[in-house]
Amino acid sequence: MRDLRPNTYRSHLKALLHLVPHIGNEPLATLSPLLIQEAFALRLDQELSTAKSLASSLQTLRMALRQAVLWGVLSSNPAFLVRTPRTYPKEMKVWSPGEAQHFVDHARGHRLHSFFCLALGTGMRMGS
Repeated sequence: MRDLRPNTYRSHLKALLHLVPHIGNEPLATLSPLLIQEAFALRLDQELSTAKSLASSLQTLRMALRQAVLWGVLSSNPAFLVRTPRTYPKEMKVWSPGEAQHFVDHARGHRLHSFFCLALGTGMRMGS
């Protein structure tokens, strides 16, 4: 943990929080691929997590359990046998020219009006 930067540590912690309600109290020795897979299925079925966030959780869990194997706490890594949730790219939604013009007209006088025009004119989009 000491060799992780604070932001990296926070992102790992955030990724694992998706699994804590389902496997957080499970002793490492009883952790199985089926238990992890069921936790993923439950999160997806109840729409508590997205496939993308669970894929990140699985990657982090695999790294953590790989360390447990290296330390001799586990004999094998059950997360390596779990199938990564399939992610589908979201369809990009684009404003029509009329919608964009309506937005620009409505934003006139706003302190970020120039930024809005720049974003619309250059095709800027939100990052993930």
